Amino acid sequence: MTSEETTKKKKKSAKVESATTKTPELWCYELKRFSFGRRPERKMMPHWQHSAAAALHGWAHHAHEANELIQITKSAYLAALEAVERSPLTPHADAVSPYLKSKG
Repeated sequence: MTSEETTKKKKKSAKVESATTKTPELWCYELKRFSFGRRPERKMMPHWQHSAAAALHGWAHHAHEANELIQITKSAYLAALEAVERSPLTPHADAVSPYLKSKG
């Protein structure tokens, strides 16, 4: 395989990876964005950023309305986590549930 073919294969792989969608909970687990509880059972809990992003972007509301979990890309998930640390709080467009209604 030539170096040009290898480069093309890597680019194609990167496009497929960036287009992959998963639930925010799966991204949370895959990216190790969770913490362990302080109790003996040591239950895994999503990191505070994940919980805040879920509320800001309406992921639970989406699950209720669509009867399925929202599917987003890795980059949208990471942008949603960053959005909860900025002021003013503005949801990242690619991570917002279409069922989330503005209260404005």
